[in-house]
Amino acid sequence: MAPKIERVDTIPLIISFLDKMVVQQVIDGIFISHGNWSGLSYGQLTVLFVTYVLHTLAHRFSGMEAWVNHHRAVIERVTGWRVGEKDATDDWLDRLAEVLGENMDGQLQPCTCAALR
Repeated sequence: MAPKIERVDTIPLIISFLDKMVVQQVIDGIFISHGNWSGLSYGQLTVLFVTYVLHTLAHRFSGMEAWVNHHRAVIERVTGWRVGEKDATDDWLDRLAEVLGENMDGQLQPCTCAALR
């Protein structure tokens, strides 16, 4: 079997920028994953979604699962995460959007996340 060749493109660069902006830590510091949640944390999924949007210039939830599975080797190598085949389904992204928007009252609140202190 021939080795899989995967184009790296800007994925490591985008993930590195998001890491420097502590996106994962901020999201995970505010939103604790529900007990039934398995796989990537909300913060990790947010990092993948933003990376997907910037890399593909698309923002549809439905395309991300295939994108993550196509670029899984690069994502895992750059992040150190174990990314499951179903960790980025549109159902998980819908739940993420629901959680992130649950307590929004139309006003932005200052972040009190410890990662920013």
